Amino acid sequence: MALLGIFGQSETGVPAPTGAAAARAQAVRQQLKLWGALWAGFGILAFMPLVWHIVQQESLKQQFQAAARMQLAASHLQRVAQSAVSGNAGAFPQLREAEQTISGGLEGLLQGSGGIEQASARVQPLVSEVNQQWEPVKASVSTLLGFEKALTDLEKRVRAINAREADMLDLADQIQSTLAQGGGSARDLYHAGQLVSFATRIPQGARHMLSRPDPDKWARELEAGARAYPEALRVLAPVAAVRERVEKLSGIYVAIAPEINTLLANLKPLVTAKAAAAPVLAAGEKALPESTERLARALAGQAGGGLWEGLLTALLAAAAAWFAILFTRVLVREARGRQSQSETENRRNQEAILRLLDEMGSLAEGDLTVTASVTEDMTGAIADSINFTVSELRTIVQR
Repeated sequence: MALLGIFGQSETGVPAPTGAAAARAQAVRQQLKLWGALWAGFGILAFMPLVWHIVQQESLKQQFQAAARMQLAASHLQRVAQSAVSGNAGAFPQLREAEQTISGGLEGLLQGSGGIEQASARVQPLVSEVNQQWEPVKASVSTLLGFEKALTDLEKRVRAINAREADMLDLADQIQSTLAQGGGSARDLYHAGQLVSFATRIPQGARHMLSRPDPDKWARELEAGARAYPEALRVLAPVAAVRERVEKLSGIYVAIAPEINTLLANLKPLVTAKAAAAPVLAAGEKALPESTERLARALAGQAGGGLWEGLLTALLAAAAAWFAILFTRVLVREARGRQSQSETENRRNQEAILRLLDEMGSLAEGDLTVTASVTEDMTGAIADSINFTVSELRTIVQR
């Protein structure tokens, strides 16, 4: 251990850097830390624009899908509302779904909810336009949905009346033909004609009360039939030639009379429901589908792109690559320096050993006057020890 201390080495056999070598090693470590940190930092930053672009595209995709669903719901709104106000039971779930789709999409685009990010400032005016159009329509849809039970009940009654139309018309035609061939009176022929006429007008009035925008008109038609039909049946009942057919018609009318009365009794709620449906039908015809289409087109225009993100990623990646090159250059330069230093040290040690061996050549022949050169090389301590040994041998021989 003492000998290693003389050689100026550490206990592991590696020379301990001192002075300029230590300062140089410290400078190399600082350079490696700097370039390595910059390399890692810019390498991480290079991915950030790409990640941000992917997140933005996913957000825009959700926004566009919401707008597309709103556009589809708005385009079907008029048809569904018309079917609902006509009492179609299957139309009300569709109308409720369309209301939820448009309201949910607008809420997400305006405020950010339901998994939909808030729309950008550039698109917000279009979102606000759609929302302004939708607010009164939404109120009308809510009102119309409140009449679901009443309208579907009326539609069932209309179907019950229409189911008897063919039988009513067939029996009325038979009565009229029988009276015409049998020489019936003008009074009887008139009432038979009433039966034929209202066999179609009563079901038609019931249908049109629900399906047409002016239920008052068709309610009057239905009410006229409700007055004329029983009167015609009463007049023709005593006529023997048609009594059987008149009784069958009377049975049919008795079956549909409650349905007719219910329809007439619900005229006011029906008018209210149709008034509520009017804004929905008007908005669904043109305004709302067009505004939702513009919104979807604007959101689709924001998707894609990524030019600036790609450019920024390329610049940051180039900077990371440059710092990686600098880091590698420092490592290579240091490795080459260490290799050169090691080669120089080895060559010098080899020369010192050869010189020592050459000087000790005479000692092998018994020359005790030899003196080895004590240098600062690795052989210096050995030469000093050999000189001490030779001196002691010389003393012994002299004695």
